[in-house]
Amino acid sequence: MSANILFFFSALGVFNGILLSLYFLIYAKPRHISNNFLGILFLVLSIRVGKSVFFYFNNYLSNIFIQVGITACVLIGPFLFFYIKSVLRPNSNTAGKWKYHILILGPLIVFLSIVYPYKLHKLLWVDYLMNLILLEWFIYMVFSGILLFPIVKKAYLKQESLLIIEVWILNIFFGNVMIWIGYFLADYTSYIVGAISFSLLIYFLVLLLFFSKKKQSVLYKKAQKYLEKKKDDKLASELILKLGNVLSKKEFFKKPNLTISDVAQELKIPSHSLSELINNSLNKSFPNLINEYRVEYAKMMILENDILTLEAIGNEAGFKSKSAFYRAFKKQLNMTPAAYKHSNNK
Repeated sequence: MSANILFFFSALGVFNGILLSLYFLIYAKPRHISNNFLGILFLVLSIRVGKSVFFYFNNYLSNIFIQVGITACVLIGPFLFFYIKSVLRPNSNTAGKWKYHILILGPLIVFLSIVYPYKLHKLLWVDYLMNLILLEWFIYMVFSGILLFPIVKKAYLKQESLLIIEVWILNIFFGNVMIWIGYFLADYTSYIVGAISFSLLIYFLVLLLFFSKKKQSVLYKKAQKYLEKKKDDKLASELILKLGNVLSKKEFFKKPNLTISDVAQELKIPSHSLSELINNSLNKSFPNLINEYRVEYAKMMILENDILTLEAIGNEAGFKSKSAFYRAFKKQLNMTPAAYKHSNNK
């Protein structure tokens, strides 16, 4: 590939990235905080990659432009994480928490840029600060991957088709991973690999965005209303009944290592949708719901069984340890299992 073609391909990816950024920040509907996170994510990626493209083809690039490009990396990880979280967990306090991260990282960027400008401390930036920035980006990617694990698992098992929003988020995440790898291995491959990865990501996302519009689909979790109680009480009620049947009749709660993914798979819905359903309709978390079933079962066993010890009853109910059993029991009834047994034996 000639230098001119390589430059055109990479620079066009940066230009399209900026256009996508403006689209999500200004035009995309419905308006949701996830649009802003995604728009800023594309913007800082475009700045970082744009610096790489122009520096690769022009080693005499302004030091200020180089510093701006490097420091933009600091914001990639946070906005990737909060974009994914705002889409998959729209009921969480994402709108408030992201500000604390930026309030810490923002002043840090300004401080380093003023006290240790790139122009006077090139070795410090290249040998140390850049590695720290890549580490920070990597840490946010790890936490983003944890949020995406249920979707990755669903894609791997191939038991149900992925939603367009899920395909979209996975591509943004793994695109970030490829760009990060490109920069991390730049000393062993080529400095331009990260820019090429970004261009490929942008071109693919543009095609996916065009496809979703053609199919009258949406790329925002906010528009996925089928599990929101206020929009569809009937469907939510049906799912709550099915959830109750799974937990009580099939006694799923007895599994010590039960996860929300296990129950969601039984109900044939995404894990994050089940979490949303439980939070909205029952006003509790999944662990608290499971503990309620376990405590109710333990209460029945305490009254009806004189052979098993309290610890054995806790294990039978699904608790992993005696301490977990006693803690959940006391939290729900304000008394220990021993006190409950004693009060009912009078």
